[in-house]
Formats: sequence, structure tokens, C-alpha cells
Amino acid sequence: MSTIITIYHQDSVDTVYNDFDPDTAILKLAYSYLDDSWEEDDSYDPPMFLEGVFRDNNAGAGGRELNAQHHMRSLSVGDVVGLPDGSYWAVDRMGWADVEVDEVEQSLNREMVSQ
Repeated sequence: MSTIITIYHQDSVDTVYNDFDPDTAILKLAYSYLDDSWEEDDSYDPPMFLEGVFRDNNAGAGGRELNAQHHMRSLSVGDVVGLPDGSYWAVDRMGWADVEVDEVEQSLNREMVSQ
């Protein structure tokens, strides 16, 4: 069954390529895509599933290069991925960090206010 994966990029000179900080991050919806590989069990170990998401959203990483298909940059440290189970995960320097829904909402709202 296809599910939606959502990619959010950090969108500030001060925060791009830095760890996700809910107090300063400015997120922008980059793109969403359908994914056929999500299974119910993936919600028990999202970092394992997220490794495939990372590979598929980075040019030259051996995945589907979805970022290039959407004319966007690769997934980088501090960017956030929304999963079908409603969880959000930030790309960390080594792995992934769980992000609360309200932190994502604040970071998206901060982007709207800064325009």
C-alpha cells in the first residue's frame, strides 16, 4: 500500500546544515511523495526505515534521487521527515532525532512569519 512521506528542509542561512533546534529552526515544505515500502512494523523502528528515506532523497547515494526529481537539494542535517504514522524525524549528524509535532508546526509557522 502506498503511503505519503513528507520532506521539510531547513530554510535559514543560520540553521541550514545544523542540527534541528526547535527554538530557531525555520522549516519549509520541500515535497511529498508516495512510498510503497512502509509497513505497519516500521513504526516500531523508524530509524531503520529512515535509512532508506535518506538514501532515496540524496543524489548519488544509490537510491531513487527523489530530491532531483523534485528539483530540490539533498536531505541534510537538520531537515525533517514526516512519516505515515504521524511521527517526525530530523536528520542528525549520526542517525535520526525524534521531533515533536508541535516543534514542526512552530518551525513551519516561523517560516511564514519570516517572509
